[in-house]
Amino acid sequence: MATNYVQVGDVIDYTTTGNITKGAIVPFSQCAGVALDTGTTGAVIPVAMEGVFTVAKKAGATLDFAVGEYAYSLTTGGVEVAVATGGTEAIGIAVEAAVTGATTVKVKLDRFT
Repeated sequence: MATNYVQVGDVIDYTTTGNITKGAIVPFSQCAGVALDTGTTGAVIPVAMEGVFTVAKKAGATLDFAVGEYAYSLTTGGVEVAVATGGTEAIGIAVEAAVTGATTVKVKLDRFT
């Protein structure tokens, strides 16, 4: 094995910059992951960078998600189908339709969306 190999990469270690709860979206500058554990500021927690996760839709969102539609993370919590104020890059795609009124959507994380 190469001497510079670090890890597979589907789960990374992340040093929290604030309190994080298990299952929360962890946004980075060009992608996002899902916290696999809870941690306080400065804790090192595992963050999934691949996989399908049920995540919260934006509070009060009246938007439908179609299968294959991009999901954008929000700094205020949840995901939505379009980048808006407080939004970040796309974190992946919806793998199941989520109609108006649904509080969650299943998203396949994609580090390179």
